[in-house]
Amino acid sequence: MKRPARSDITRTQFERIRELLLSAVNPPRRKRKYDLYDTFCAVLYIMDTGCPWKSIPPEYPDWHNVRHYYDIWKVPDETGAGVLEKALRQLAEEKRISRGDPETEWLDYTEIVTYLQKP
Repeated sequence: MKRPARSDITRTQFERIRELLLSAVNPPRRKRKYDLYDTFCAVLYIMDTGCPWKSIPPEYPDWHNVRHYYDIWKVPDETGAGVLEKALRQLAEEKRISRGDPETEWLDYTEIVTYLQKP
């Protein structure tokens, strides 16, 4: 199904942060039911729209799955930053460096800074 969400990132962008996201989760004992890309895009959708977890559109993975990964990626490490924060910072930094790159145009740096300042 097509997802028209402006919060979705490209697969290319996702591949740049895939290892970072995987570093926070245990290796799966069985094949993942949902693509990690779709799960991350669902997290971005929640952050962008502020919709309740149970209201995630059906084009995304089940809300339980999305919330599970969000909770894992949000946990701060010894530096005080979670994997989600690091991934968002990396995407924002790539946008800053490549201002004219249309693949990264969706990312509004002020939204990232606002998110990172939340308690």
